[in-house]
Amino acid sequence: MMNAHRFRAILLFSVVVFSSDYVRGLVAAEKLSEDQVAFFETKIRPVFVNHCYKCHSKEFSSSKGGLRLDVREGLLKGGDSGPAIVPGNPKESLLLSALRHEDIQMPPKSKL
Repeated sequence: MMNAHRFRAILLFSVVVFSSDYVRGLVAAEKLSEDQVAFFETKIRPVFVNHCYKCHSKEFSSSKGGLRLDVREGLLKGGDSGPAIVPGNPKESLLLSALRHEDIQMPPKSKL
């Protein structure tokens, strides 16, 4: 069983590399393996769908906090609090801080 720290690190890495609508473009541009795409689709996207997209996607008419997690650009731009991710610098990435329930607590009702 994967420990929570490792899961969050893998989640953040996967978000940075694979983000939602951007997957097809990355596969072509970055030559991601089928295993990498399969990992994102089976392990990471379901977490976003079940815990994040209801408030932070195009399906939610005005994404809470101005943050969209369903497109790579939304992660990089971030929301009202700043960029959700900082490529190459996970310590500065608000997404990881929020998942750890530090300054921002996401999901708000419980830790993943």
